[in-house]
Formats: sequence, structure tokens, C-alpha cells
Amino acid sequence: MSYIRDLGASIEMYLSVAGQQITAITTPSDRPDIAAGDAVSVHFPKDACVVLGDA
Repeated sequence: MSYIRDLGASIEMYLSVAGQQITAITTPSDRPDIAAGDAVSVHFPKDACVVLGDA
């Protein structure tokens, strides 16, 4: 976990994975008990993924 930003109505969590940055957004009530610097796991359900082509 690189950074967590509390925006009031939502929480943005920035993760560094294999040299890439991933941004996860959740609600305060669903926020996991983690802090910047913690090791976390990431799971992408195939039904939730969208592949974007080059423009």
C-alpha cells in the first residue's frame, strides 16, 4: 500500500504492483484495516475487468 487518501465520501488507496500504480476506491464503511506501507494482496475477478486498447 503506497498511499491512502480519505476524501470523506470515498477512500482512495494507491498500490504499487510490479512497477505499476493501481488505484482502488471504496467507501469509508468498507475500508480495510490497512495503512501505507502494509503488504496487501490484489485480486481481479475476470468479470470485473475491462481491457482498453490504444487510442
